[in-house]
Amino acid sequence: MAKLRQLVEEVEAKRNESTAMEEELGDVPDEFLDPLTFTLMRDPVVLPTSNVVVDRTTIVQHLLSSTIDPFNRQPLTVEMLKPGTARASMHAACEPVL
Repeated sequence: MAKLRQLVEEVEAKRNESTAMEEELGDVPDEFLDPLTFTLMRDPVVLPTSNVVVDRTTIVQHLLSSTIDPFNRQPLTVEMLKPGTARASMHAACEPVL
């Protein structure tokens, strides 16, 4: 029973931490959110086959199980990814809260 209480406390602490971070970030522009996970992108890359910007970790994880672009079903590899052009402006805009 003590382990269950400890788990509940840990979950509540994480939830409070997440809520605090959301309040601190405020309204993040949609172009800074990964379109697959709706989380703030830290390393945006462009998918050359669909021209969609996603976070590198998200697409690399996807490519481990499927070698297709999730937006248009065209073949895609990690080597094909291009650095996101908005990366510098995104980090500049988010720097005060990160």
